[in-house]
Amino acid sequence: MSKQAEEACERVKSHNLFKDNEFNVVGLSQGGLIARYIVESCETKHPVRNLVTVGTPNNGVDYEERCGEGIANL
Repeated sequence: MSKQAEEACERVKSHNLFKDNEFNVVGLSQGGLIARYIVESCETKHPVRNLVTVGTPNNGVDYEERCGEGIANL
């Protein structure tokens, strides 16, 4: 995971599209962790304007809900 995040950071830093302006980062699931790495640890010329993550385990995963259980069944 760390290698993927560092590689993504290097690609963002070297791409001309990200050199002149702020930019937005969107990540889905594990990609959200990479997106968060870009925001928090990647030293880009301009800051990230917005970060959007969907279904990203930002706080880790320590509980798996069984199928058919949920708030309504508690």
